[in-house]
Amino acid sequence: MKFIIHSLKHALTITSFVFAMMLLIDYINTLTHGKFDALLKKRNFSQYAITSFLGATPGCLGAFMNVSFYMHGIISFGAIAGGMIATSGDEAFVMLSMFPKTALLLFGILFILGIISGAITDKLVSVTVSTKLCKTYNDLIKKCDCRILGLKEIILEFKKLSMERFLLLFILIIFAYNLISGTIGPEESWIKITFLIVLLLSIFIIITVPEE
Repeated sequence: MKFIIHSLKHALTITSFVFAMMLLIDYINTLTHGKFDALLKKRNFSQYAITSFLGATPGCLGAFMNVSFYMHGIISFGAIAGGMIATSGDEAFVMLSMFPKTALLLFGILFILGIISGAITDKLVSVTVSTKLCKTYNDLIKKCDCRILGLKEIILEFKKLSMERFLLLFILIIFAYNLISGTIGPEESWIKITFLIVLLLSIFIIITVPEE
């Protein structure tokens, strides 16, 4: 029973973080009117370098970010494959504590392998799986009025609070509270702080964006 509860808490933590990351990416992409999306899509090498770098960083946060990029169709199948090849996960912390110099060399090698593997994978995969997940995505972000509302505008928005905004705020606040209280989330303090910052940024976005 304890194993099931532990697994459920771990799953909720990852789900909330990936959801928050997807929300942040949507926000940045909409705020820049698709320029962030176009920057990665036009430059394949940038995709491989960024995803491999995020994968090679210690921990799972980089891998979660890569998944968010992929789910939005921002990066190619090869880019996320390269990022996953470069990933060593939480084991990176153990390696850094036991043999730091060798670990850094290994991360560098994984970074290079990630870039090469990403390029090769895209050459082998004839049909790009990710770039057409949502055909109307670019059209939608260009039409959206994404900006940071002032205090008076926020008050007006909350007077006509929609069910969608209410549910998003409620869920994220519950996650943030449980993360702070230690009910869910990682034991490592810096990872917990990172998770919390991402959740708080997501709450800020939901509060300060226009309804439409």
